[in-house]
Amino acid sequence: MMGFAPNRLLVLLAVLLLPGLAFAQPAAPSGVVVRPVAANAIDVTWSDNSNNEQRFVIFRRDGSGAFRLIARVDRNLTRFEDRNSGLQTQTEYCYQVSAENGSGESARAEACATIPNLPNSPSSTNAAQLSPNSTVELRWNDTSDNETGFRVFRSVDGASETELGDRPAGSERFLDSDIRADGEYCYTVASFNAAGLSGRSGESCADVEITPPALPTGIQAASVSGEEIEVSWSLPTFNYATLTVERSEGSEGPYEAVSAVEERLLSVIDGGLQPDTEYCYRISVENPKGSAGPTDPACARTAFVEPDLPADVAATGSGPQQITVTWDAPELRQHTYTIERALSPNGAFNQIANGIEAREFEDTNLDRRTRYCYRVRTVNPQFESGFTEPVCGFPQPAAVATLDAGPNGRDPANALDISWTPGGPTDNLSYLVSVRPQGGEFGRPQAVSGTSTTISGLPDGVRYDVRVQSVRSLEEAVAISEETDVVAQTHIRLWPGDTNGDGRVDAADATQLTSDLCFGATTSLSTDGSNVAWQASVFDFGDDDPVAVRCDADRNGSVDVFDFLAVAANAGRTTGTNQPAIAAQITSEAHRERVRRLLDGFTPRSPAQEALKEELRLLVGSSETPEVPGVPTLDTVYPNPFAQEATVRLGLPEETHVRVELYNTLGQRVAQVANDMRTAGWHTLKLDAATLPSGPYLLVVQAGPSVVTKRVTVIR
Repeated sequence: MMGFAPNRLLVLLAVLLLPGLAFAQPAAPSGVVVRPVAANAIDVTWSDNSNNEQRFVIFRRDGSGAFRLIARVDRNLTRFEDRNSGLQTQTEYCYQVSAENGSGESARAEACATIPNLPNSPSSTNAAQLSPNSTVELRWNDTSDNETGFRVFRSVDGASETELGDRPAGSERFLDSDIRADGEYCYTVASFNAAGLSGRSGESCADVEITPPALPTGIQAASVSGEEIEVSWSLPTFNYATLTVERSEGSEGPYEAVSAVEERLLSVIDGGLQPDTEYCYRISVENPKGSAGPTDPACARTAFVEPDLPADVAATGSGPQQITVTWDAPELRQHTYTIERALSPNGAFNQIANGIEAREFEDTNLDRRTRYCYRVRTVNPQFESGFTEPVCGFPQPAAVATLDAGPNGRDPANALDISWTPGGPTDNLSYLVSVRPQGGEFGRPQAVSGTSTTISGLPDGVRYDVRVQSVRSLEEAVAISEETDVVAQTHIRLWPGDTNGDGRVDAADATQLTSDLCFGATTSLSTDGSNVAWQASVFDFGDDDPVAVRCDADRNGSVDVFDFLAVAANAGRTTGTNQPAIAAQITSEAHRERVRRLLDGFTPRSPAQEALKEELRLLVGSSETPEVPGVPTLDTVYPNPFAQEATVRLGLPEETHVRVELYNTLGQRVAQVANDMRTAGWHTLKLDAATLPSGPYLLVVQAGPSVVTKRVTVIR
């Protein structure tokens, strides 16, 4: 390793240990001001012109002597107080200030000052009440020629002394108007300069007796603007503690206080008023000896103001031949509104209404296919605003005349075909279509230009409210009709027996209940013009629980929801195709969920249906609680799909820590259902999806080292 030369080592040590040696010399301070602040104190201030000083150095010269160092202060400070008992009056003291760092000291800035002698005390003080005013006049003789001012002190009835205030040099008079009660008021005066206060003058006292207050005279009110009125008055005497100005709209009242004056003022300006409004004012006065007033009122009317433009103008279709124009504006007297209309924002506007007092106007007898544009302005007797920017709208389009919804022919279990007929002219017309599972919430509307649509991705066996609204729009003008609703239900997808002979029942054997095979509230099963008694087929849900499907189970010649409940009730063993089912047995929780879902939406319409509903209630609740599972088991999520809340049933073989979480398709956790210790056995949890958007999610259960998942769907 190569060693350092001695001289290089010294330089390195200097840089590391004495960084100031590498600094540039600091800039000199400037603007030094030297000001005596007491008989033995001088205040020194300066401006810091450098950014690399380590300290400031202060030097002082007494009289004609030499400068000597008296202090060092930290960097960035710009003030030093030289408080020294050795300082003397009538002696000139000069100060120099420099900046310093490791590179040396800057040039010095200098200033001088002399501490003056204390001024002489005032003499011949005399205090006297100015009758009948509640004011004491204090006079004295100025006996000094070097004072900066005079300070007045007062005590009342021997109480502690207070400072009343200062008067400028040369003064010999002070008026004390802060007299609020009878008593002995005693005063002293001292002169002062930079060296401090002189001695006090002799004390002078006045026995004060205040008189009841006298009312002001010559009260006047004058409009200043549309929002302000000036109230003025004259004071025959000044002997009040408080003067109160009251205001009323009109002279009859009621009056309310708007200003309490405690100084010797002769006017106030009352603001925040309404334009073109008469306001009346009266005055009362009060002091400790009593009160007086109120005076007779003085009145003035505020001026009109140039009104603002109406705000938030909107044109909304409110009927087949009607548009309602609305706007916002402040409540103003004698203000009305003018409305003009055109067939386009840049067209020729014509006045259609004037003198409108409300902030709403209904334009009637319109063509429902035509777009109309409006603009509004505010008017008062002196001014009128400009017109607002045009807003456009259509009369409300007619609701659809007919609406029909049912299972899609190709995918009846997961899609609905929706069709309708227009209720009026179709110019610039489109439609908003939305669905919701009964008991849930409507999803985002789908915009459709024709008169039919298909909504896919729905779970099977669910009833939906279907809503359609007509929408007329052109160039940002929109009108929406009233709602038209209908109820529709997706089919139940079933797997019949091993129809393809491959030895198993699976999706390859899937069939669906269609309108031809017992579905639809008005589907007749008659083949020869007469009603059929009933038909039956054996199906399977895909988990080895066959179902006897009884078409027209109530023997009324058509198939309805009742028949589907009959299907659910017969979810058990059968004796074979086209044979009557034996007693129902529900051995699958999947079937139990389907029965609950159908049961919730079923309203009995006959004694037989009531009996079936009761049978289903017993059937759903009749199964015994399964034994404790041998492994963590996610038994059910019911209902699934769901809109707001689902019930999660979880089985645990032993006590363990359980964490249940919901994830979206991006793998993001969106909800936590549980995160705690659970005992062995079955547990019921609530899954809240009220704030989640529609779509598929993954429910993940971690019980000890085991992980169980289930796919769930949220629908709106």
